[in-house]
Amino acid sequence: MKTIVYTDGAASPNPGAGGWATLIHNELHSGGMPYTTNNEMEAYAILTAAALAKPNERIHIITDSKLCIGWYQRGWKCKNPITEGYIKRYREIVRESNLTVTFQWVKGHSNDEGNDIVDRAAVRASGWIANRDDIIARRAFYADGVFGTAI
Repeated sequence: MKTIVYTDGAASPNPGAGGWATLIHNELHSGGMPYTTNNEMEAYAILTAAALAKPNERIHIITDSKLCIGWYQRGWKCKNPITEGYIKRYREIVRESNLTVTFQWVKGHSNDEGNDIVDRAAVRASGWIANRDDIIARRAFYADGVFGTAI
């Protein structure tokens, strides 16, 4: 049996304050970074899905990012060193945890309930970080502490 996972990322402006969200095991995880891109946040949400998966789990990631599916599933080249770091760590986690991962693209803003949930959470996280003025929040925040302040 596969675990269904939804992921999304947002940045406003792009680049700018960003947010990511992952829905896995019926739990919503989200966070943000002060200066990033929407593609970095999309990639980070997928990395988070792998990190939150249980060892030997089969996960089916549903995302509205064709670019991320290309990077993660099809081996497309990525020129962004930050995103490339997320992809590298994702691959390590998949190998170390013996995960089986499949991907599915869903059109964004198309009334897909799971995609709508992670979209709202990523946008909300992006807005939260954009409106913070204290130095700690401006560095980065991770609502669920999956990676702390560095991965």
